[in-house]
Amino acid sequence: MSNNTNKVTATINELREELLNKYAFTIFDLKVDAASDDGKIAISGEILTAKQLSLLKRRLTDLSNDITVEYSINIITSDENIRRISNYGEVAKGSIVDVSSDFIGNKLATQISLCDKPFKIILNNEGKTLISLSDYTIGWVDDSAIVPLDRSDFDYWANIKRLKKDGLVEVSSLLPIFYESAPFIDMAEYLHGGRSDEAVDCSALMQLLFLSAYDIVLPRHSLDQMKCGIRIPKGDIASGDLVFARRKGTRIMHVGLAFYHEKMFVIHSCLREKLVIREDINSFFEHYTFAGAKRMIKESA
Repeated sequence: MSNNTNKVTATINELREELLNKYAFTIFDLKVDAASDDGKIAISGEILTAKQLSLLKRRLTDLSNDITVEYSINIITSDENIRRISNYGEVAKGSIVDVSSDFIGNKLATQISLCDKPFKIILNNEGKTLISLSDYTIGWVDDSAIVPLDRSDFDYWANIKRLKKDGLVEVSSLLPIFYESAPFIDMAEYLHGGRSDEAVDCSALMQLLFLSAYDIVLPRHSLDQMKCGIRIPKGDIASGDLVFARRKGTRIMHVGLAFYHEKMFVIHSCLREKLVIREDINSFFEHYTFAGAKRMIKESA
């Protein structure tokens, strides 16, 4: 085995240990083949997420610019692989269940409840289950909080309505999304990772409103939501548009729903107020720096 192959193998083993300590299941089965006649090293096998594969590639690039690697790796949680999974589950009780992005559950990714559609079960380990939600959020839940479902297929997963880049969904009226927002305003608390009527973060609020009003599944996080729809100039923001901004002095992305009633407002889950509020758009931009606006829906003619 060449020296470069040894370096690649050592780097993979180090990364595996790092990720296993943090997530319990990470890189599953990677095989390193010795350098071929042209000096290329082949890595094949399975890995959990695309982000972990990107991290591996970055580590190997940093290792040496002289090492050329060919990858033939199956990403277990890729969109295509997730669609093929036929094991489903749901929340065991009606209460809110935390979905954590790390194995020990310290980092909250989102929440689910019995009201949500069935999720896909990827794998189990030590009393935890790794699941994929309909918006492709992936995270861990306690086994005791969920139950497997007998059905091997759900039409819902085959017909999920998602927004795409440069795409709009025609709706008969914009009013439903504002009706759905009313119970949240001045009632629901801000909670990072929260996704319920009682506590919600900014991107989950947008997700819940679009889902309830139009059965449209938005991505879970604001940066991904910003990739959907059609870009709108700041001066052309209208009711129903999503307004993206950054908290001043930070790179943290925030999102709210534009609403016009005599003047323009933004409905958003506000960390500053610890509450979902309807705020005058001028006041909104006293605290946030404009980062973009996207139109996801339009009224049909």
